[in-house]
Amino acid sequence: MPHFLCVSDFQSLSYNVLDTLVNMIDNADLDGILECENCNGVVNISDTKGNVYIVSKHEPSLQIWVASPISGSVRFSYNKSLNV
Repeated sequence: MPHFLCVSDFQSLSYNVLDTLVNMIDNADLDGILECENCNGVVNISDTKGNVYIVSKHEPSLQIWVASPISGSVRFSYNKSLNV
């Protein structure tokens, strides 16, 4: 699978995506149900039921990886034509 990003572009975009995710969760979680922390490209999200979700950048594959105790794992790649 060809990648359309260089590593430095991926780093910049992925950190921006993860920061935006944390900000969106913090702004939407008015009842304080979720705890969200971003540390060095890994976002840990936990809920009051003890579920932990992990969203991280995976530099070797130039992907964002999501791990969920409910749905398993999902991987996202950059789409140049959509700029996402």
